[in-house]
Amino acid sequence: MKTYLALLFSMILISCSNNNSSNVIGVEYFPNGYEASLVGGDISNVQLLEDYMKHHNNKDVDLIKNLDHNDIKIYGSSGDSIVGSENHANFLEGWFKNNPPSWKANYLIANDYMNEEGKREHWVTSCYDVSFVVDSEKVNLSHIYDVQIDSGKVKTIYIYEKNK
Repeated sequence: MKTYLALLFSMILISCSNNNSSNVIGVEYFPNGYEASLVGGDISNVQLLEDYMKHHNNKDVDLIKNLDHNDIKIYGSSGDSIVGSENHANFLEGWFKNNPPSWKANYLIANDYMNEEGKREHWVTSCYDVSFVVDSEKVNLSHIYDVQIDSGKVKTIYIYEKNK
């Protein structure tokens, strides 16, 4: 009996000493001065983004739209933006037809944080090599995507790029 009580007491002490700070993987600083601890996110969000990009490689606009929030916001590296699933689909149809792009994953990292309103946000930060054709010339870029996942859909994408 003493062994069981000692074991139970040890488990309680261990569980009380475990807090989420051991899961902190980084910090994000916002322009307004707000700081948020980044914690490891749900790996299923990585799978969702992998599926999303597979649909891009397969040029399947309908499956991409199924994973887009209706009010998706995409911010390009040159300051351009796309708002709305229909606008995103229209952009992709033209790009797929005129400049057939392809993506190759380098890494994907799921991370979460609590926003200023106390709501947990889910993000995946990833890096892809992107190739496409412009005026018969192949263009090779590295893209970093910060992708917000909300309710199993892609809500926001920030795109950063550099030449390869």
